[in-house]
Amino acid sequence: MRLIPMYEEIKFGHCKSKVRNTDVMSMKGKYQSVLVKYFRIESFEGEGVVGDLCGPKTRTITLPKVYGYLTIVQAGTAIAFSTFLVTHLSATTLATLGGIELTNKTIILGRVYYQNKLLEPIVVFGALVGHVAAGIAKRSIKLYWKYNKRDDRKLTGEVHEKVEKIVTDEKNEQGNVSIGRYLGDSSLINATYVTLSLRKWPVTSYLSLTALIGLTAYHVISGFPVVYKILRGSVLKKSAEKQVVLSDSAKKRQRIIRNGIMITSIGLLTTGLLVIGGKFGKDPRIPLRTEYLKVYGQVLPQSWVRY
Repeated sequence: MRLIPMYEEIKFGHCKSKVRNTDVMSMKGKYQSVLVKYFRIESFEGEGVVGDLCGPKTRTITLPKVYGYLTIVQAGTAIAFSTFLVTHLSATTLATLGGIELTNKTIILGRVYYQNKLLEPIVVFGALVGHVAAGIAKRSIKLYWKYNKRDDRKLTGEVHEKVEKIVTDEKNEQGNVSIGRYLGDSSLINATYVTLSLRKWPVTSYLSLTALIGLTAYHVISGFPVVYKILRGSVLKKSAEKQVVLSDSAKKRQRIIRNGIMITSIGLLTTGLLVIGGKFGKDPRIPLRTEYLKVYGQVLPQSWVRY
């Protein structure tokens, strides 16, 4: 380190200071650590880059922090959307046991927890949009890090395994009216809505719904450990416990269990889809056929829909 003449003005970030060649002291700040040899701080001007020595600290939003907050948003929206998702996935699976009648009963029971004028747009559409938006933002940050050949999380050693309460309570009644105008009353929709699609457009519907089942099962089962890790990290922090590091054999065992659950889930859901489509069991009736076709007509070309 070079010697600084007496009372030379030096800069630390946004701070200016005058030092005198007499003492040894260490200046440690939140964002950097500086060792000054044979100098004593005489005065400071400016605001917080080098700890309290430069005046009040300023709160800096770094990219790793943004990435961590986006992970929290992803986890929170996933938990909110799971109310809707679990209802419909379990209903589809139960079709293998009780047919489409049991599926419709399960859907009706599940709707009690989320279907009302204010809660449904938040739990279903809000959570879904928030989850997807957070995922896209995280992917963009990863691409940015990859493009710059570095990852700030590794450089700074920051670990974002804490859960902070992030509440967004924006009531969008106009948006709810708009959704209702285009998609109709969701309380009228049951499993026969899917049955109509599977009968009228069998190839497209079976392919798209099977792909949706596979992607959903993969995403949920792969993402669940991430949510669990975040929540467990928060609990461990509060109880001052150390997180156990898994061995390679334990990780392999978890991976095998996860893949087994994924394959089983896809098999059950696909079988339930075939039951709903009338391939197995009783041939389901569609009492609201005309109403359902009108709903499909809002999003599909009119040439595809014939009442």
